[in-house]
Amino acid sequence: MASGRIPSGFRDQVKLQKTLRDWWAGLPAVNVLTPLLISEGIDMDADAAVGVVVLGLDDSKTAKEHAQHQETELRDKDYDAIVKNMLGGFQFLKHLNPSNKVFVGGWGAPVLVDGAIHYPPEFAAMMLIFNNYYEKDHSYAVPTSPLQPYNTLNNIDMAVDFGKMGDAITHNTNMGTYAGQAHNFTETRDTDWEPVLKNIIKIYNYLKALYINNVRALEIAGFVVVKSPPSHVVQTSTALQSENVRVHGAVRGTILYNLENFDVFIVKGQDPLGTQTRLAANSAMAIEKGMSVFYLINPDPLKIAKIHTTVSKSR
Repeated sequence: MASGRIPSGFRDQVKLQKTLRDWWAGLPAVNVLTPLLISEGIDMDADAAVGVVVLGLDDSKTAKEHAQHQETELRDKDYDAIVKNMLGGFQFLKHLNPSNKVFVGGWGAPVLVDGAIHYPPEFAAMMLIFNNYYEKDHSYAVPTSPLQPYNTLNNIDMAVDFGKMGDAITHNTNMGTYAGQAHNFTETRDTDWEPVLKNIIKIYNYLKALYINNVRALEIAGFVVVKSPPSHVVQTSTALQSENVRVHGAVRGTILYNLENFDVFIVKGQDPLGTQTRLAANSAMAIEKGMSVFYLINPDPLKIAKIHTTVSKSR
């Protein structure tokens, strides 16, 4: 499949650029690729140097994601223990006062008038509920709290759980910090890599046109067939004659292919009347920032337009 000519994965794209650079470096001084490099101002060595930098950024991004995952696990370990004890306490208090359906609300439980408790899904909201639950229990002189029998028989120490709440909040804050740092590394990586990816696509389009009847020559240059990542799928989108179609879930850094022998137009974003970018017949372009949603515009009144796009399966 043509969409496999340029890999969707970022690290595979960096590897492809290096393969292209090495292939070009091994050609004679007068060769098929240099005229394109000169006309488009493409510096293969400079692009390779960018590849080294962005691989470092990708490593940093991965490290931050790993740290985020560790903080999430630590947070959830504390959170699950706290919430399990608190939910059991609320149930005990409900059965302690069965005739007073809203009694447990005074302990911080989000109870409705019919006595049902609806817990919020947000971490911060649940920690606020636990804090109120702890403060209510703490307001009683030891050992007069109505909750004391439940805590004693179930080996629950409210002071320990309160400490776990503080730890969970710290881990949650750290998790958000690492997530933000990973996002920033990803943004910087993608921004730095985008011009190089555009150069790879220019080379691909040029060599594809040059070797129109020689797929093997493209493979020798480095454009090998690859499978889409498990989280991605190659989607065919069709626009009828003189119509447009909305595509969503496109994966940034992957490749969009025009499968027809006539030009089409691409409009990134939610507005089909936005700025149009021409996508030449049987050519490709990169999915850039802001193109997770775009429109395929078919200007031809007689022919159906088709494109291949890598999209997220979870869209």
